[in-house]
Amino acid sequence: MIKKELKDDLDTFFKYYEEKHIYPYYSCSKEDINKFVDEYLSKNNVEDKYGFAHLLKIIMKKLSAKKDEHMLMEYGSGHQLPIITQYIDDELVIIDASDKYKDLIGGKVKKLNNVLVKKLFDEIEEIVNYSVLNKLFVEIPTYVTGNPHRIRTLPSISNDCNEFIYEIEKDNKLLFASINESEVFDNKLFVDNYSYELIEDTIIFHYNSCHKEYDNQMIDKVKELKIIIESNDINNFILDLRFNYGGNSTIIEPLIKYLKSININKYVFINGSTFSSGIFAAMDMKNINAVLIGEEPGDLLNSFGNITYETLPFSKYRVTFSTRYYILNNNDFVVLKTKEDIDNNKEIIEKTLILRPDYEVKTKYDDIINKRDPFMNQFKWIRKEGVHNEITNNCVSRKTKRR
Repeated sequence: MIKKELKDDLDTFFKYYEEKHIYPYYSCSKEDINKFVDEYLSKNNVEDKYGFAHLLKIIMKKLSAKKDEHMLMEYGSGHQLPIITQYIDDELVIIDASDKYKDLIGGKVKKLNNVLVKKLFDEIEEIVNYSVLNKLFVEIPTYVTGNPHRIRTLPSISNDCNEFIYEIEKDNKLLFASINESEVFDNKLFVDNYSYELIEDTIIFHYNSCHKEYDNQMIDKVKELKIIIESNDINNFILDLRFNYGGNSTIIEPLIKYLKSININKYVFINGSTFSSGIFAAMDMKNINAVLIGEEPGDLLNSFGNITYETLPFSKYRVTFSTRYYILNNNDFVVLKTKEDIDNNKEIIEKTLILRPDYEVKTKYDDIINKRDPFMNQFKWIRKEGVHNEITNNCVSRKTKRR
């Protein structure tokens, strides 16, 4: 059974999906998804927006079938709880926290509201729409220690709870943290977008989203970088895309043009949070002979994208639909704009193309405890060994399509 207003939202979602998506039911037929919904509602009561969010996320995952990570849903207003976790070796490790919870950093979350996180991992996997495993690993923390609205969509967590009790293992001891929904993360985890730092003969440019605060912002930033590079003995440029979740792919063009024109060693940091236009930025750098350091990013190189937003009338959830498909051809992206274009290119669409780093980095628990940045350590090793010029352009991994 489903509440009438939520049934209206579900019908509205499918209406938008069929109207807005470039290729509705590409991976899952309308008949199959309708059958799934009927069976689900015959076994489950969907009476509030959290239960509805859980159902809708499963539907999105089935419709996408690991081909459309841009089919997303925003859970409404909310904030980050005051502990930040990272999925490391099948454990949820606290990597940062507000002042009140600083002593928990380095601890491993074992239970939430007396539910084993291992069970929550299974529930999260059921609803997270991912093509690359690293995307799932990035999403897991957001459903356990992230936005309270998101946490409450998990079946094992009460829909009306406003207190989140975490059982944490640290130094062979069990600790408990009871966090109220009203508590917020009061420290800044990420540096500002378009920021940079100078370390000896290296510039690290943190580009955390493909957005701009005003016209020509990237042009202005490139002018600043040019003055620094010309005024100092700068040999290396690192583009840090570890928190870049995408946006407008064209914004980075002035930076790419400038870096292409100068003789400097170029590097890129990528990980599972690098997504959408963030991946395009990494490819732009790869095409001007940059070395990729890190992990596989959170999406494929050939994928749906260029989203449009719609808001469901009752739940007020904002949902997204892909209006384009991107394929990689000779290291350049080709945009498919119609269903017919996709049908004519199914051979490449049915392949799984993953951007892989030239040098892999795996964050370990000891890195968190000792406050080490394994990405910078790998960069320093590359410079010490002098292997920059030995890197090939074989950065794309081709695998058969996974279902």
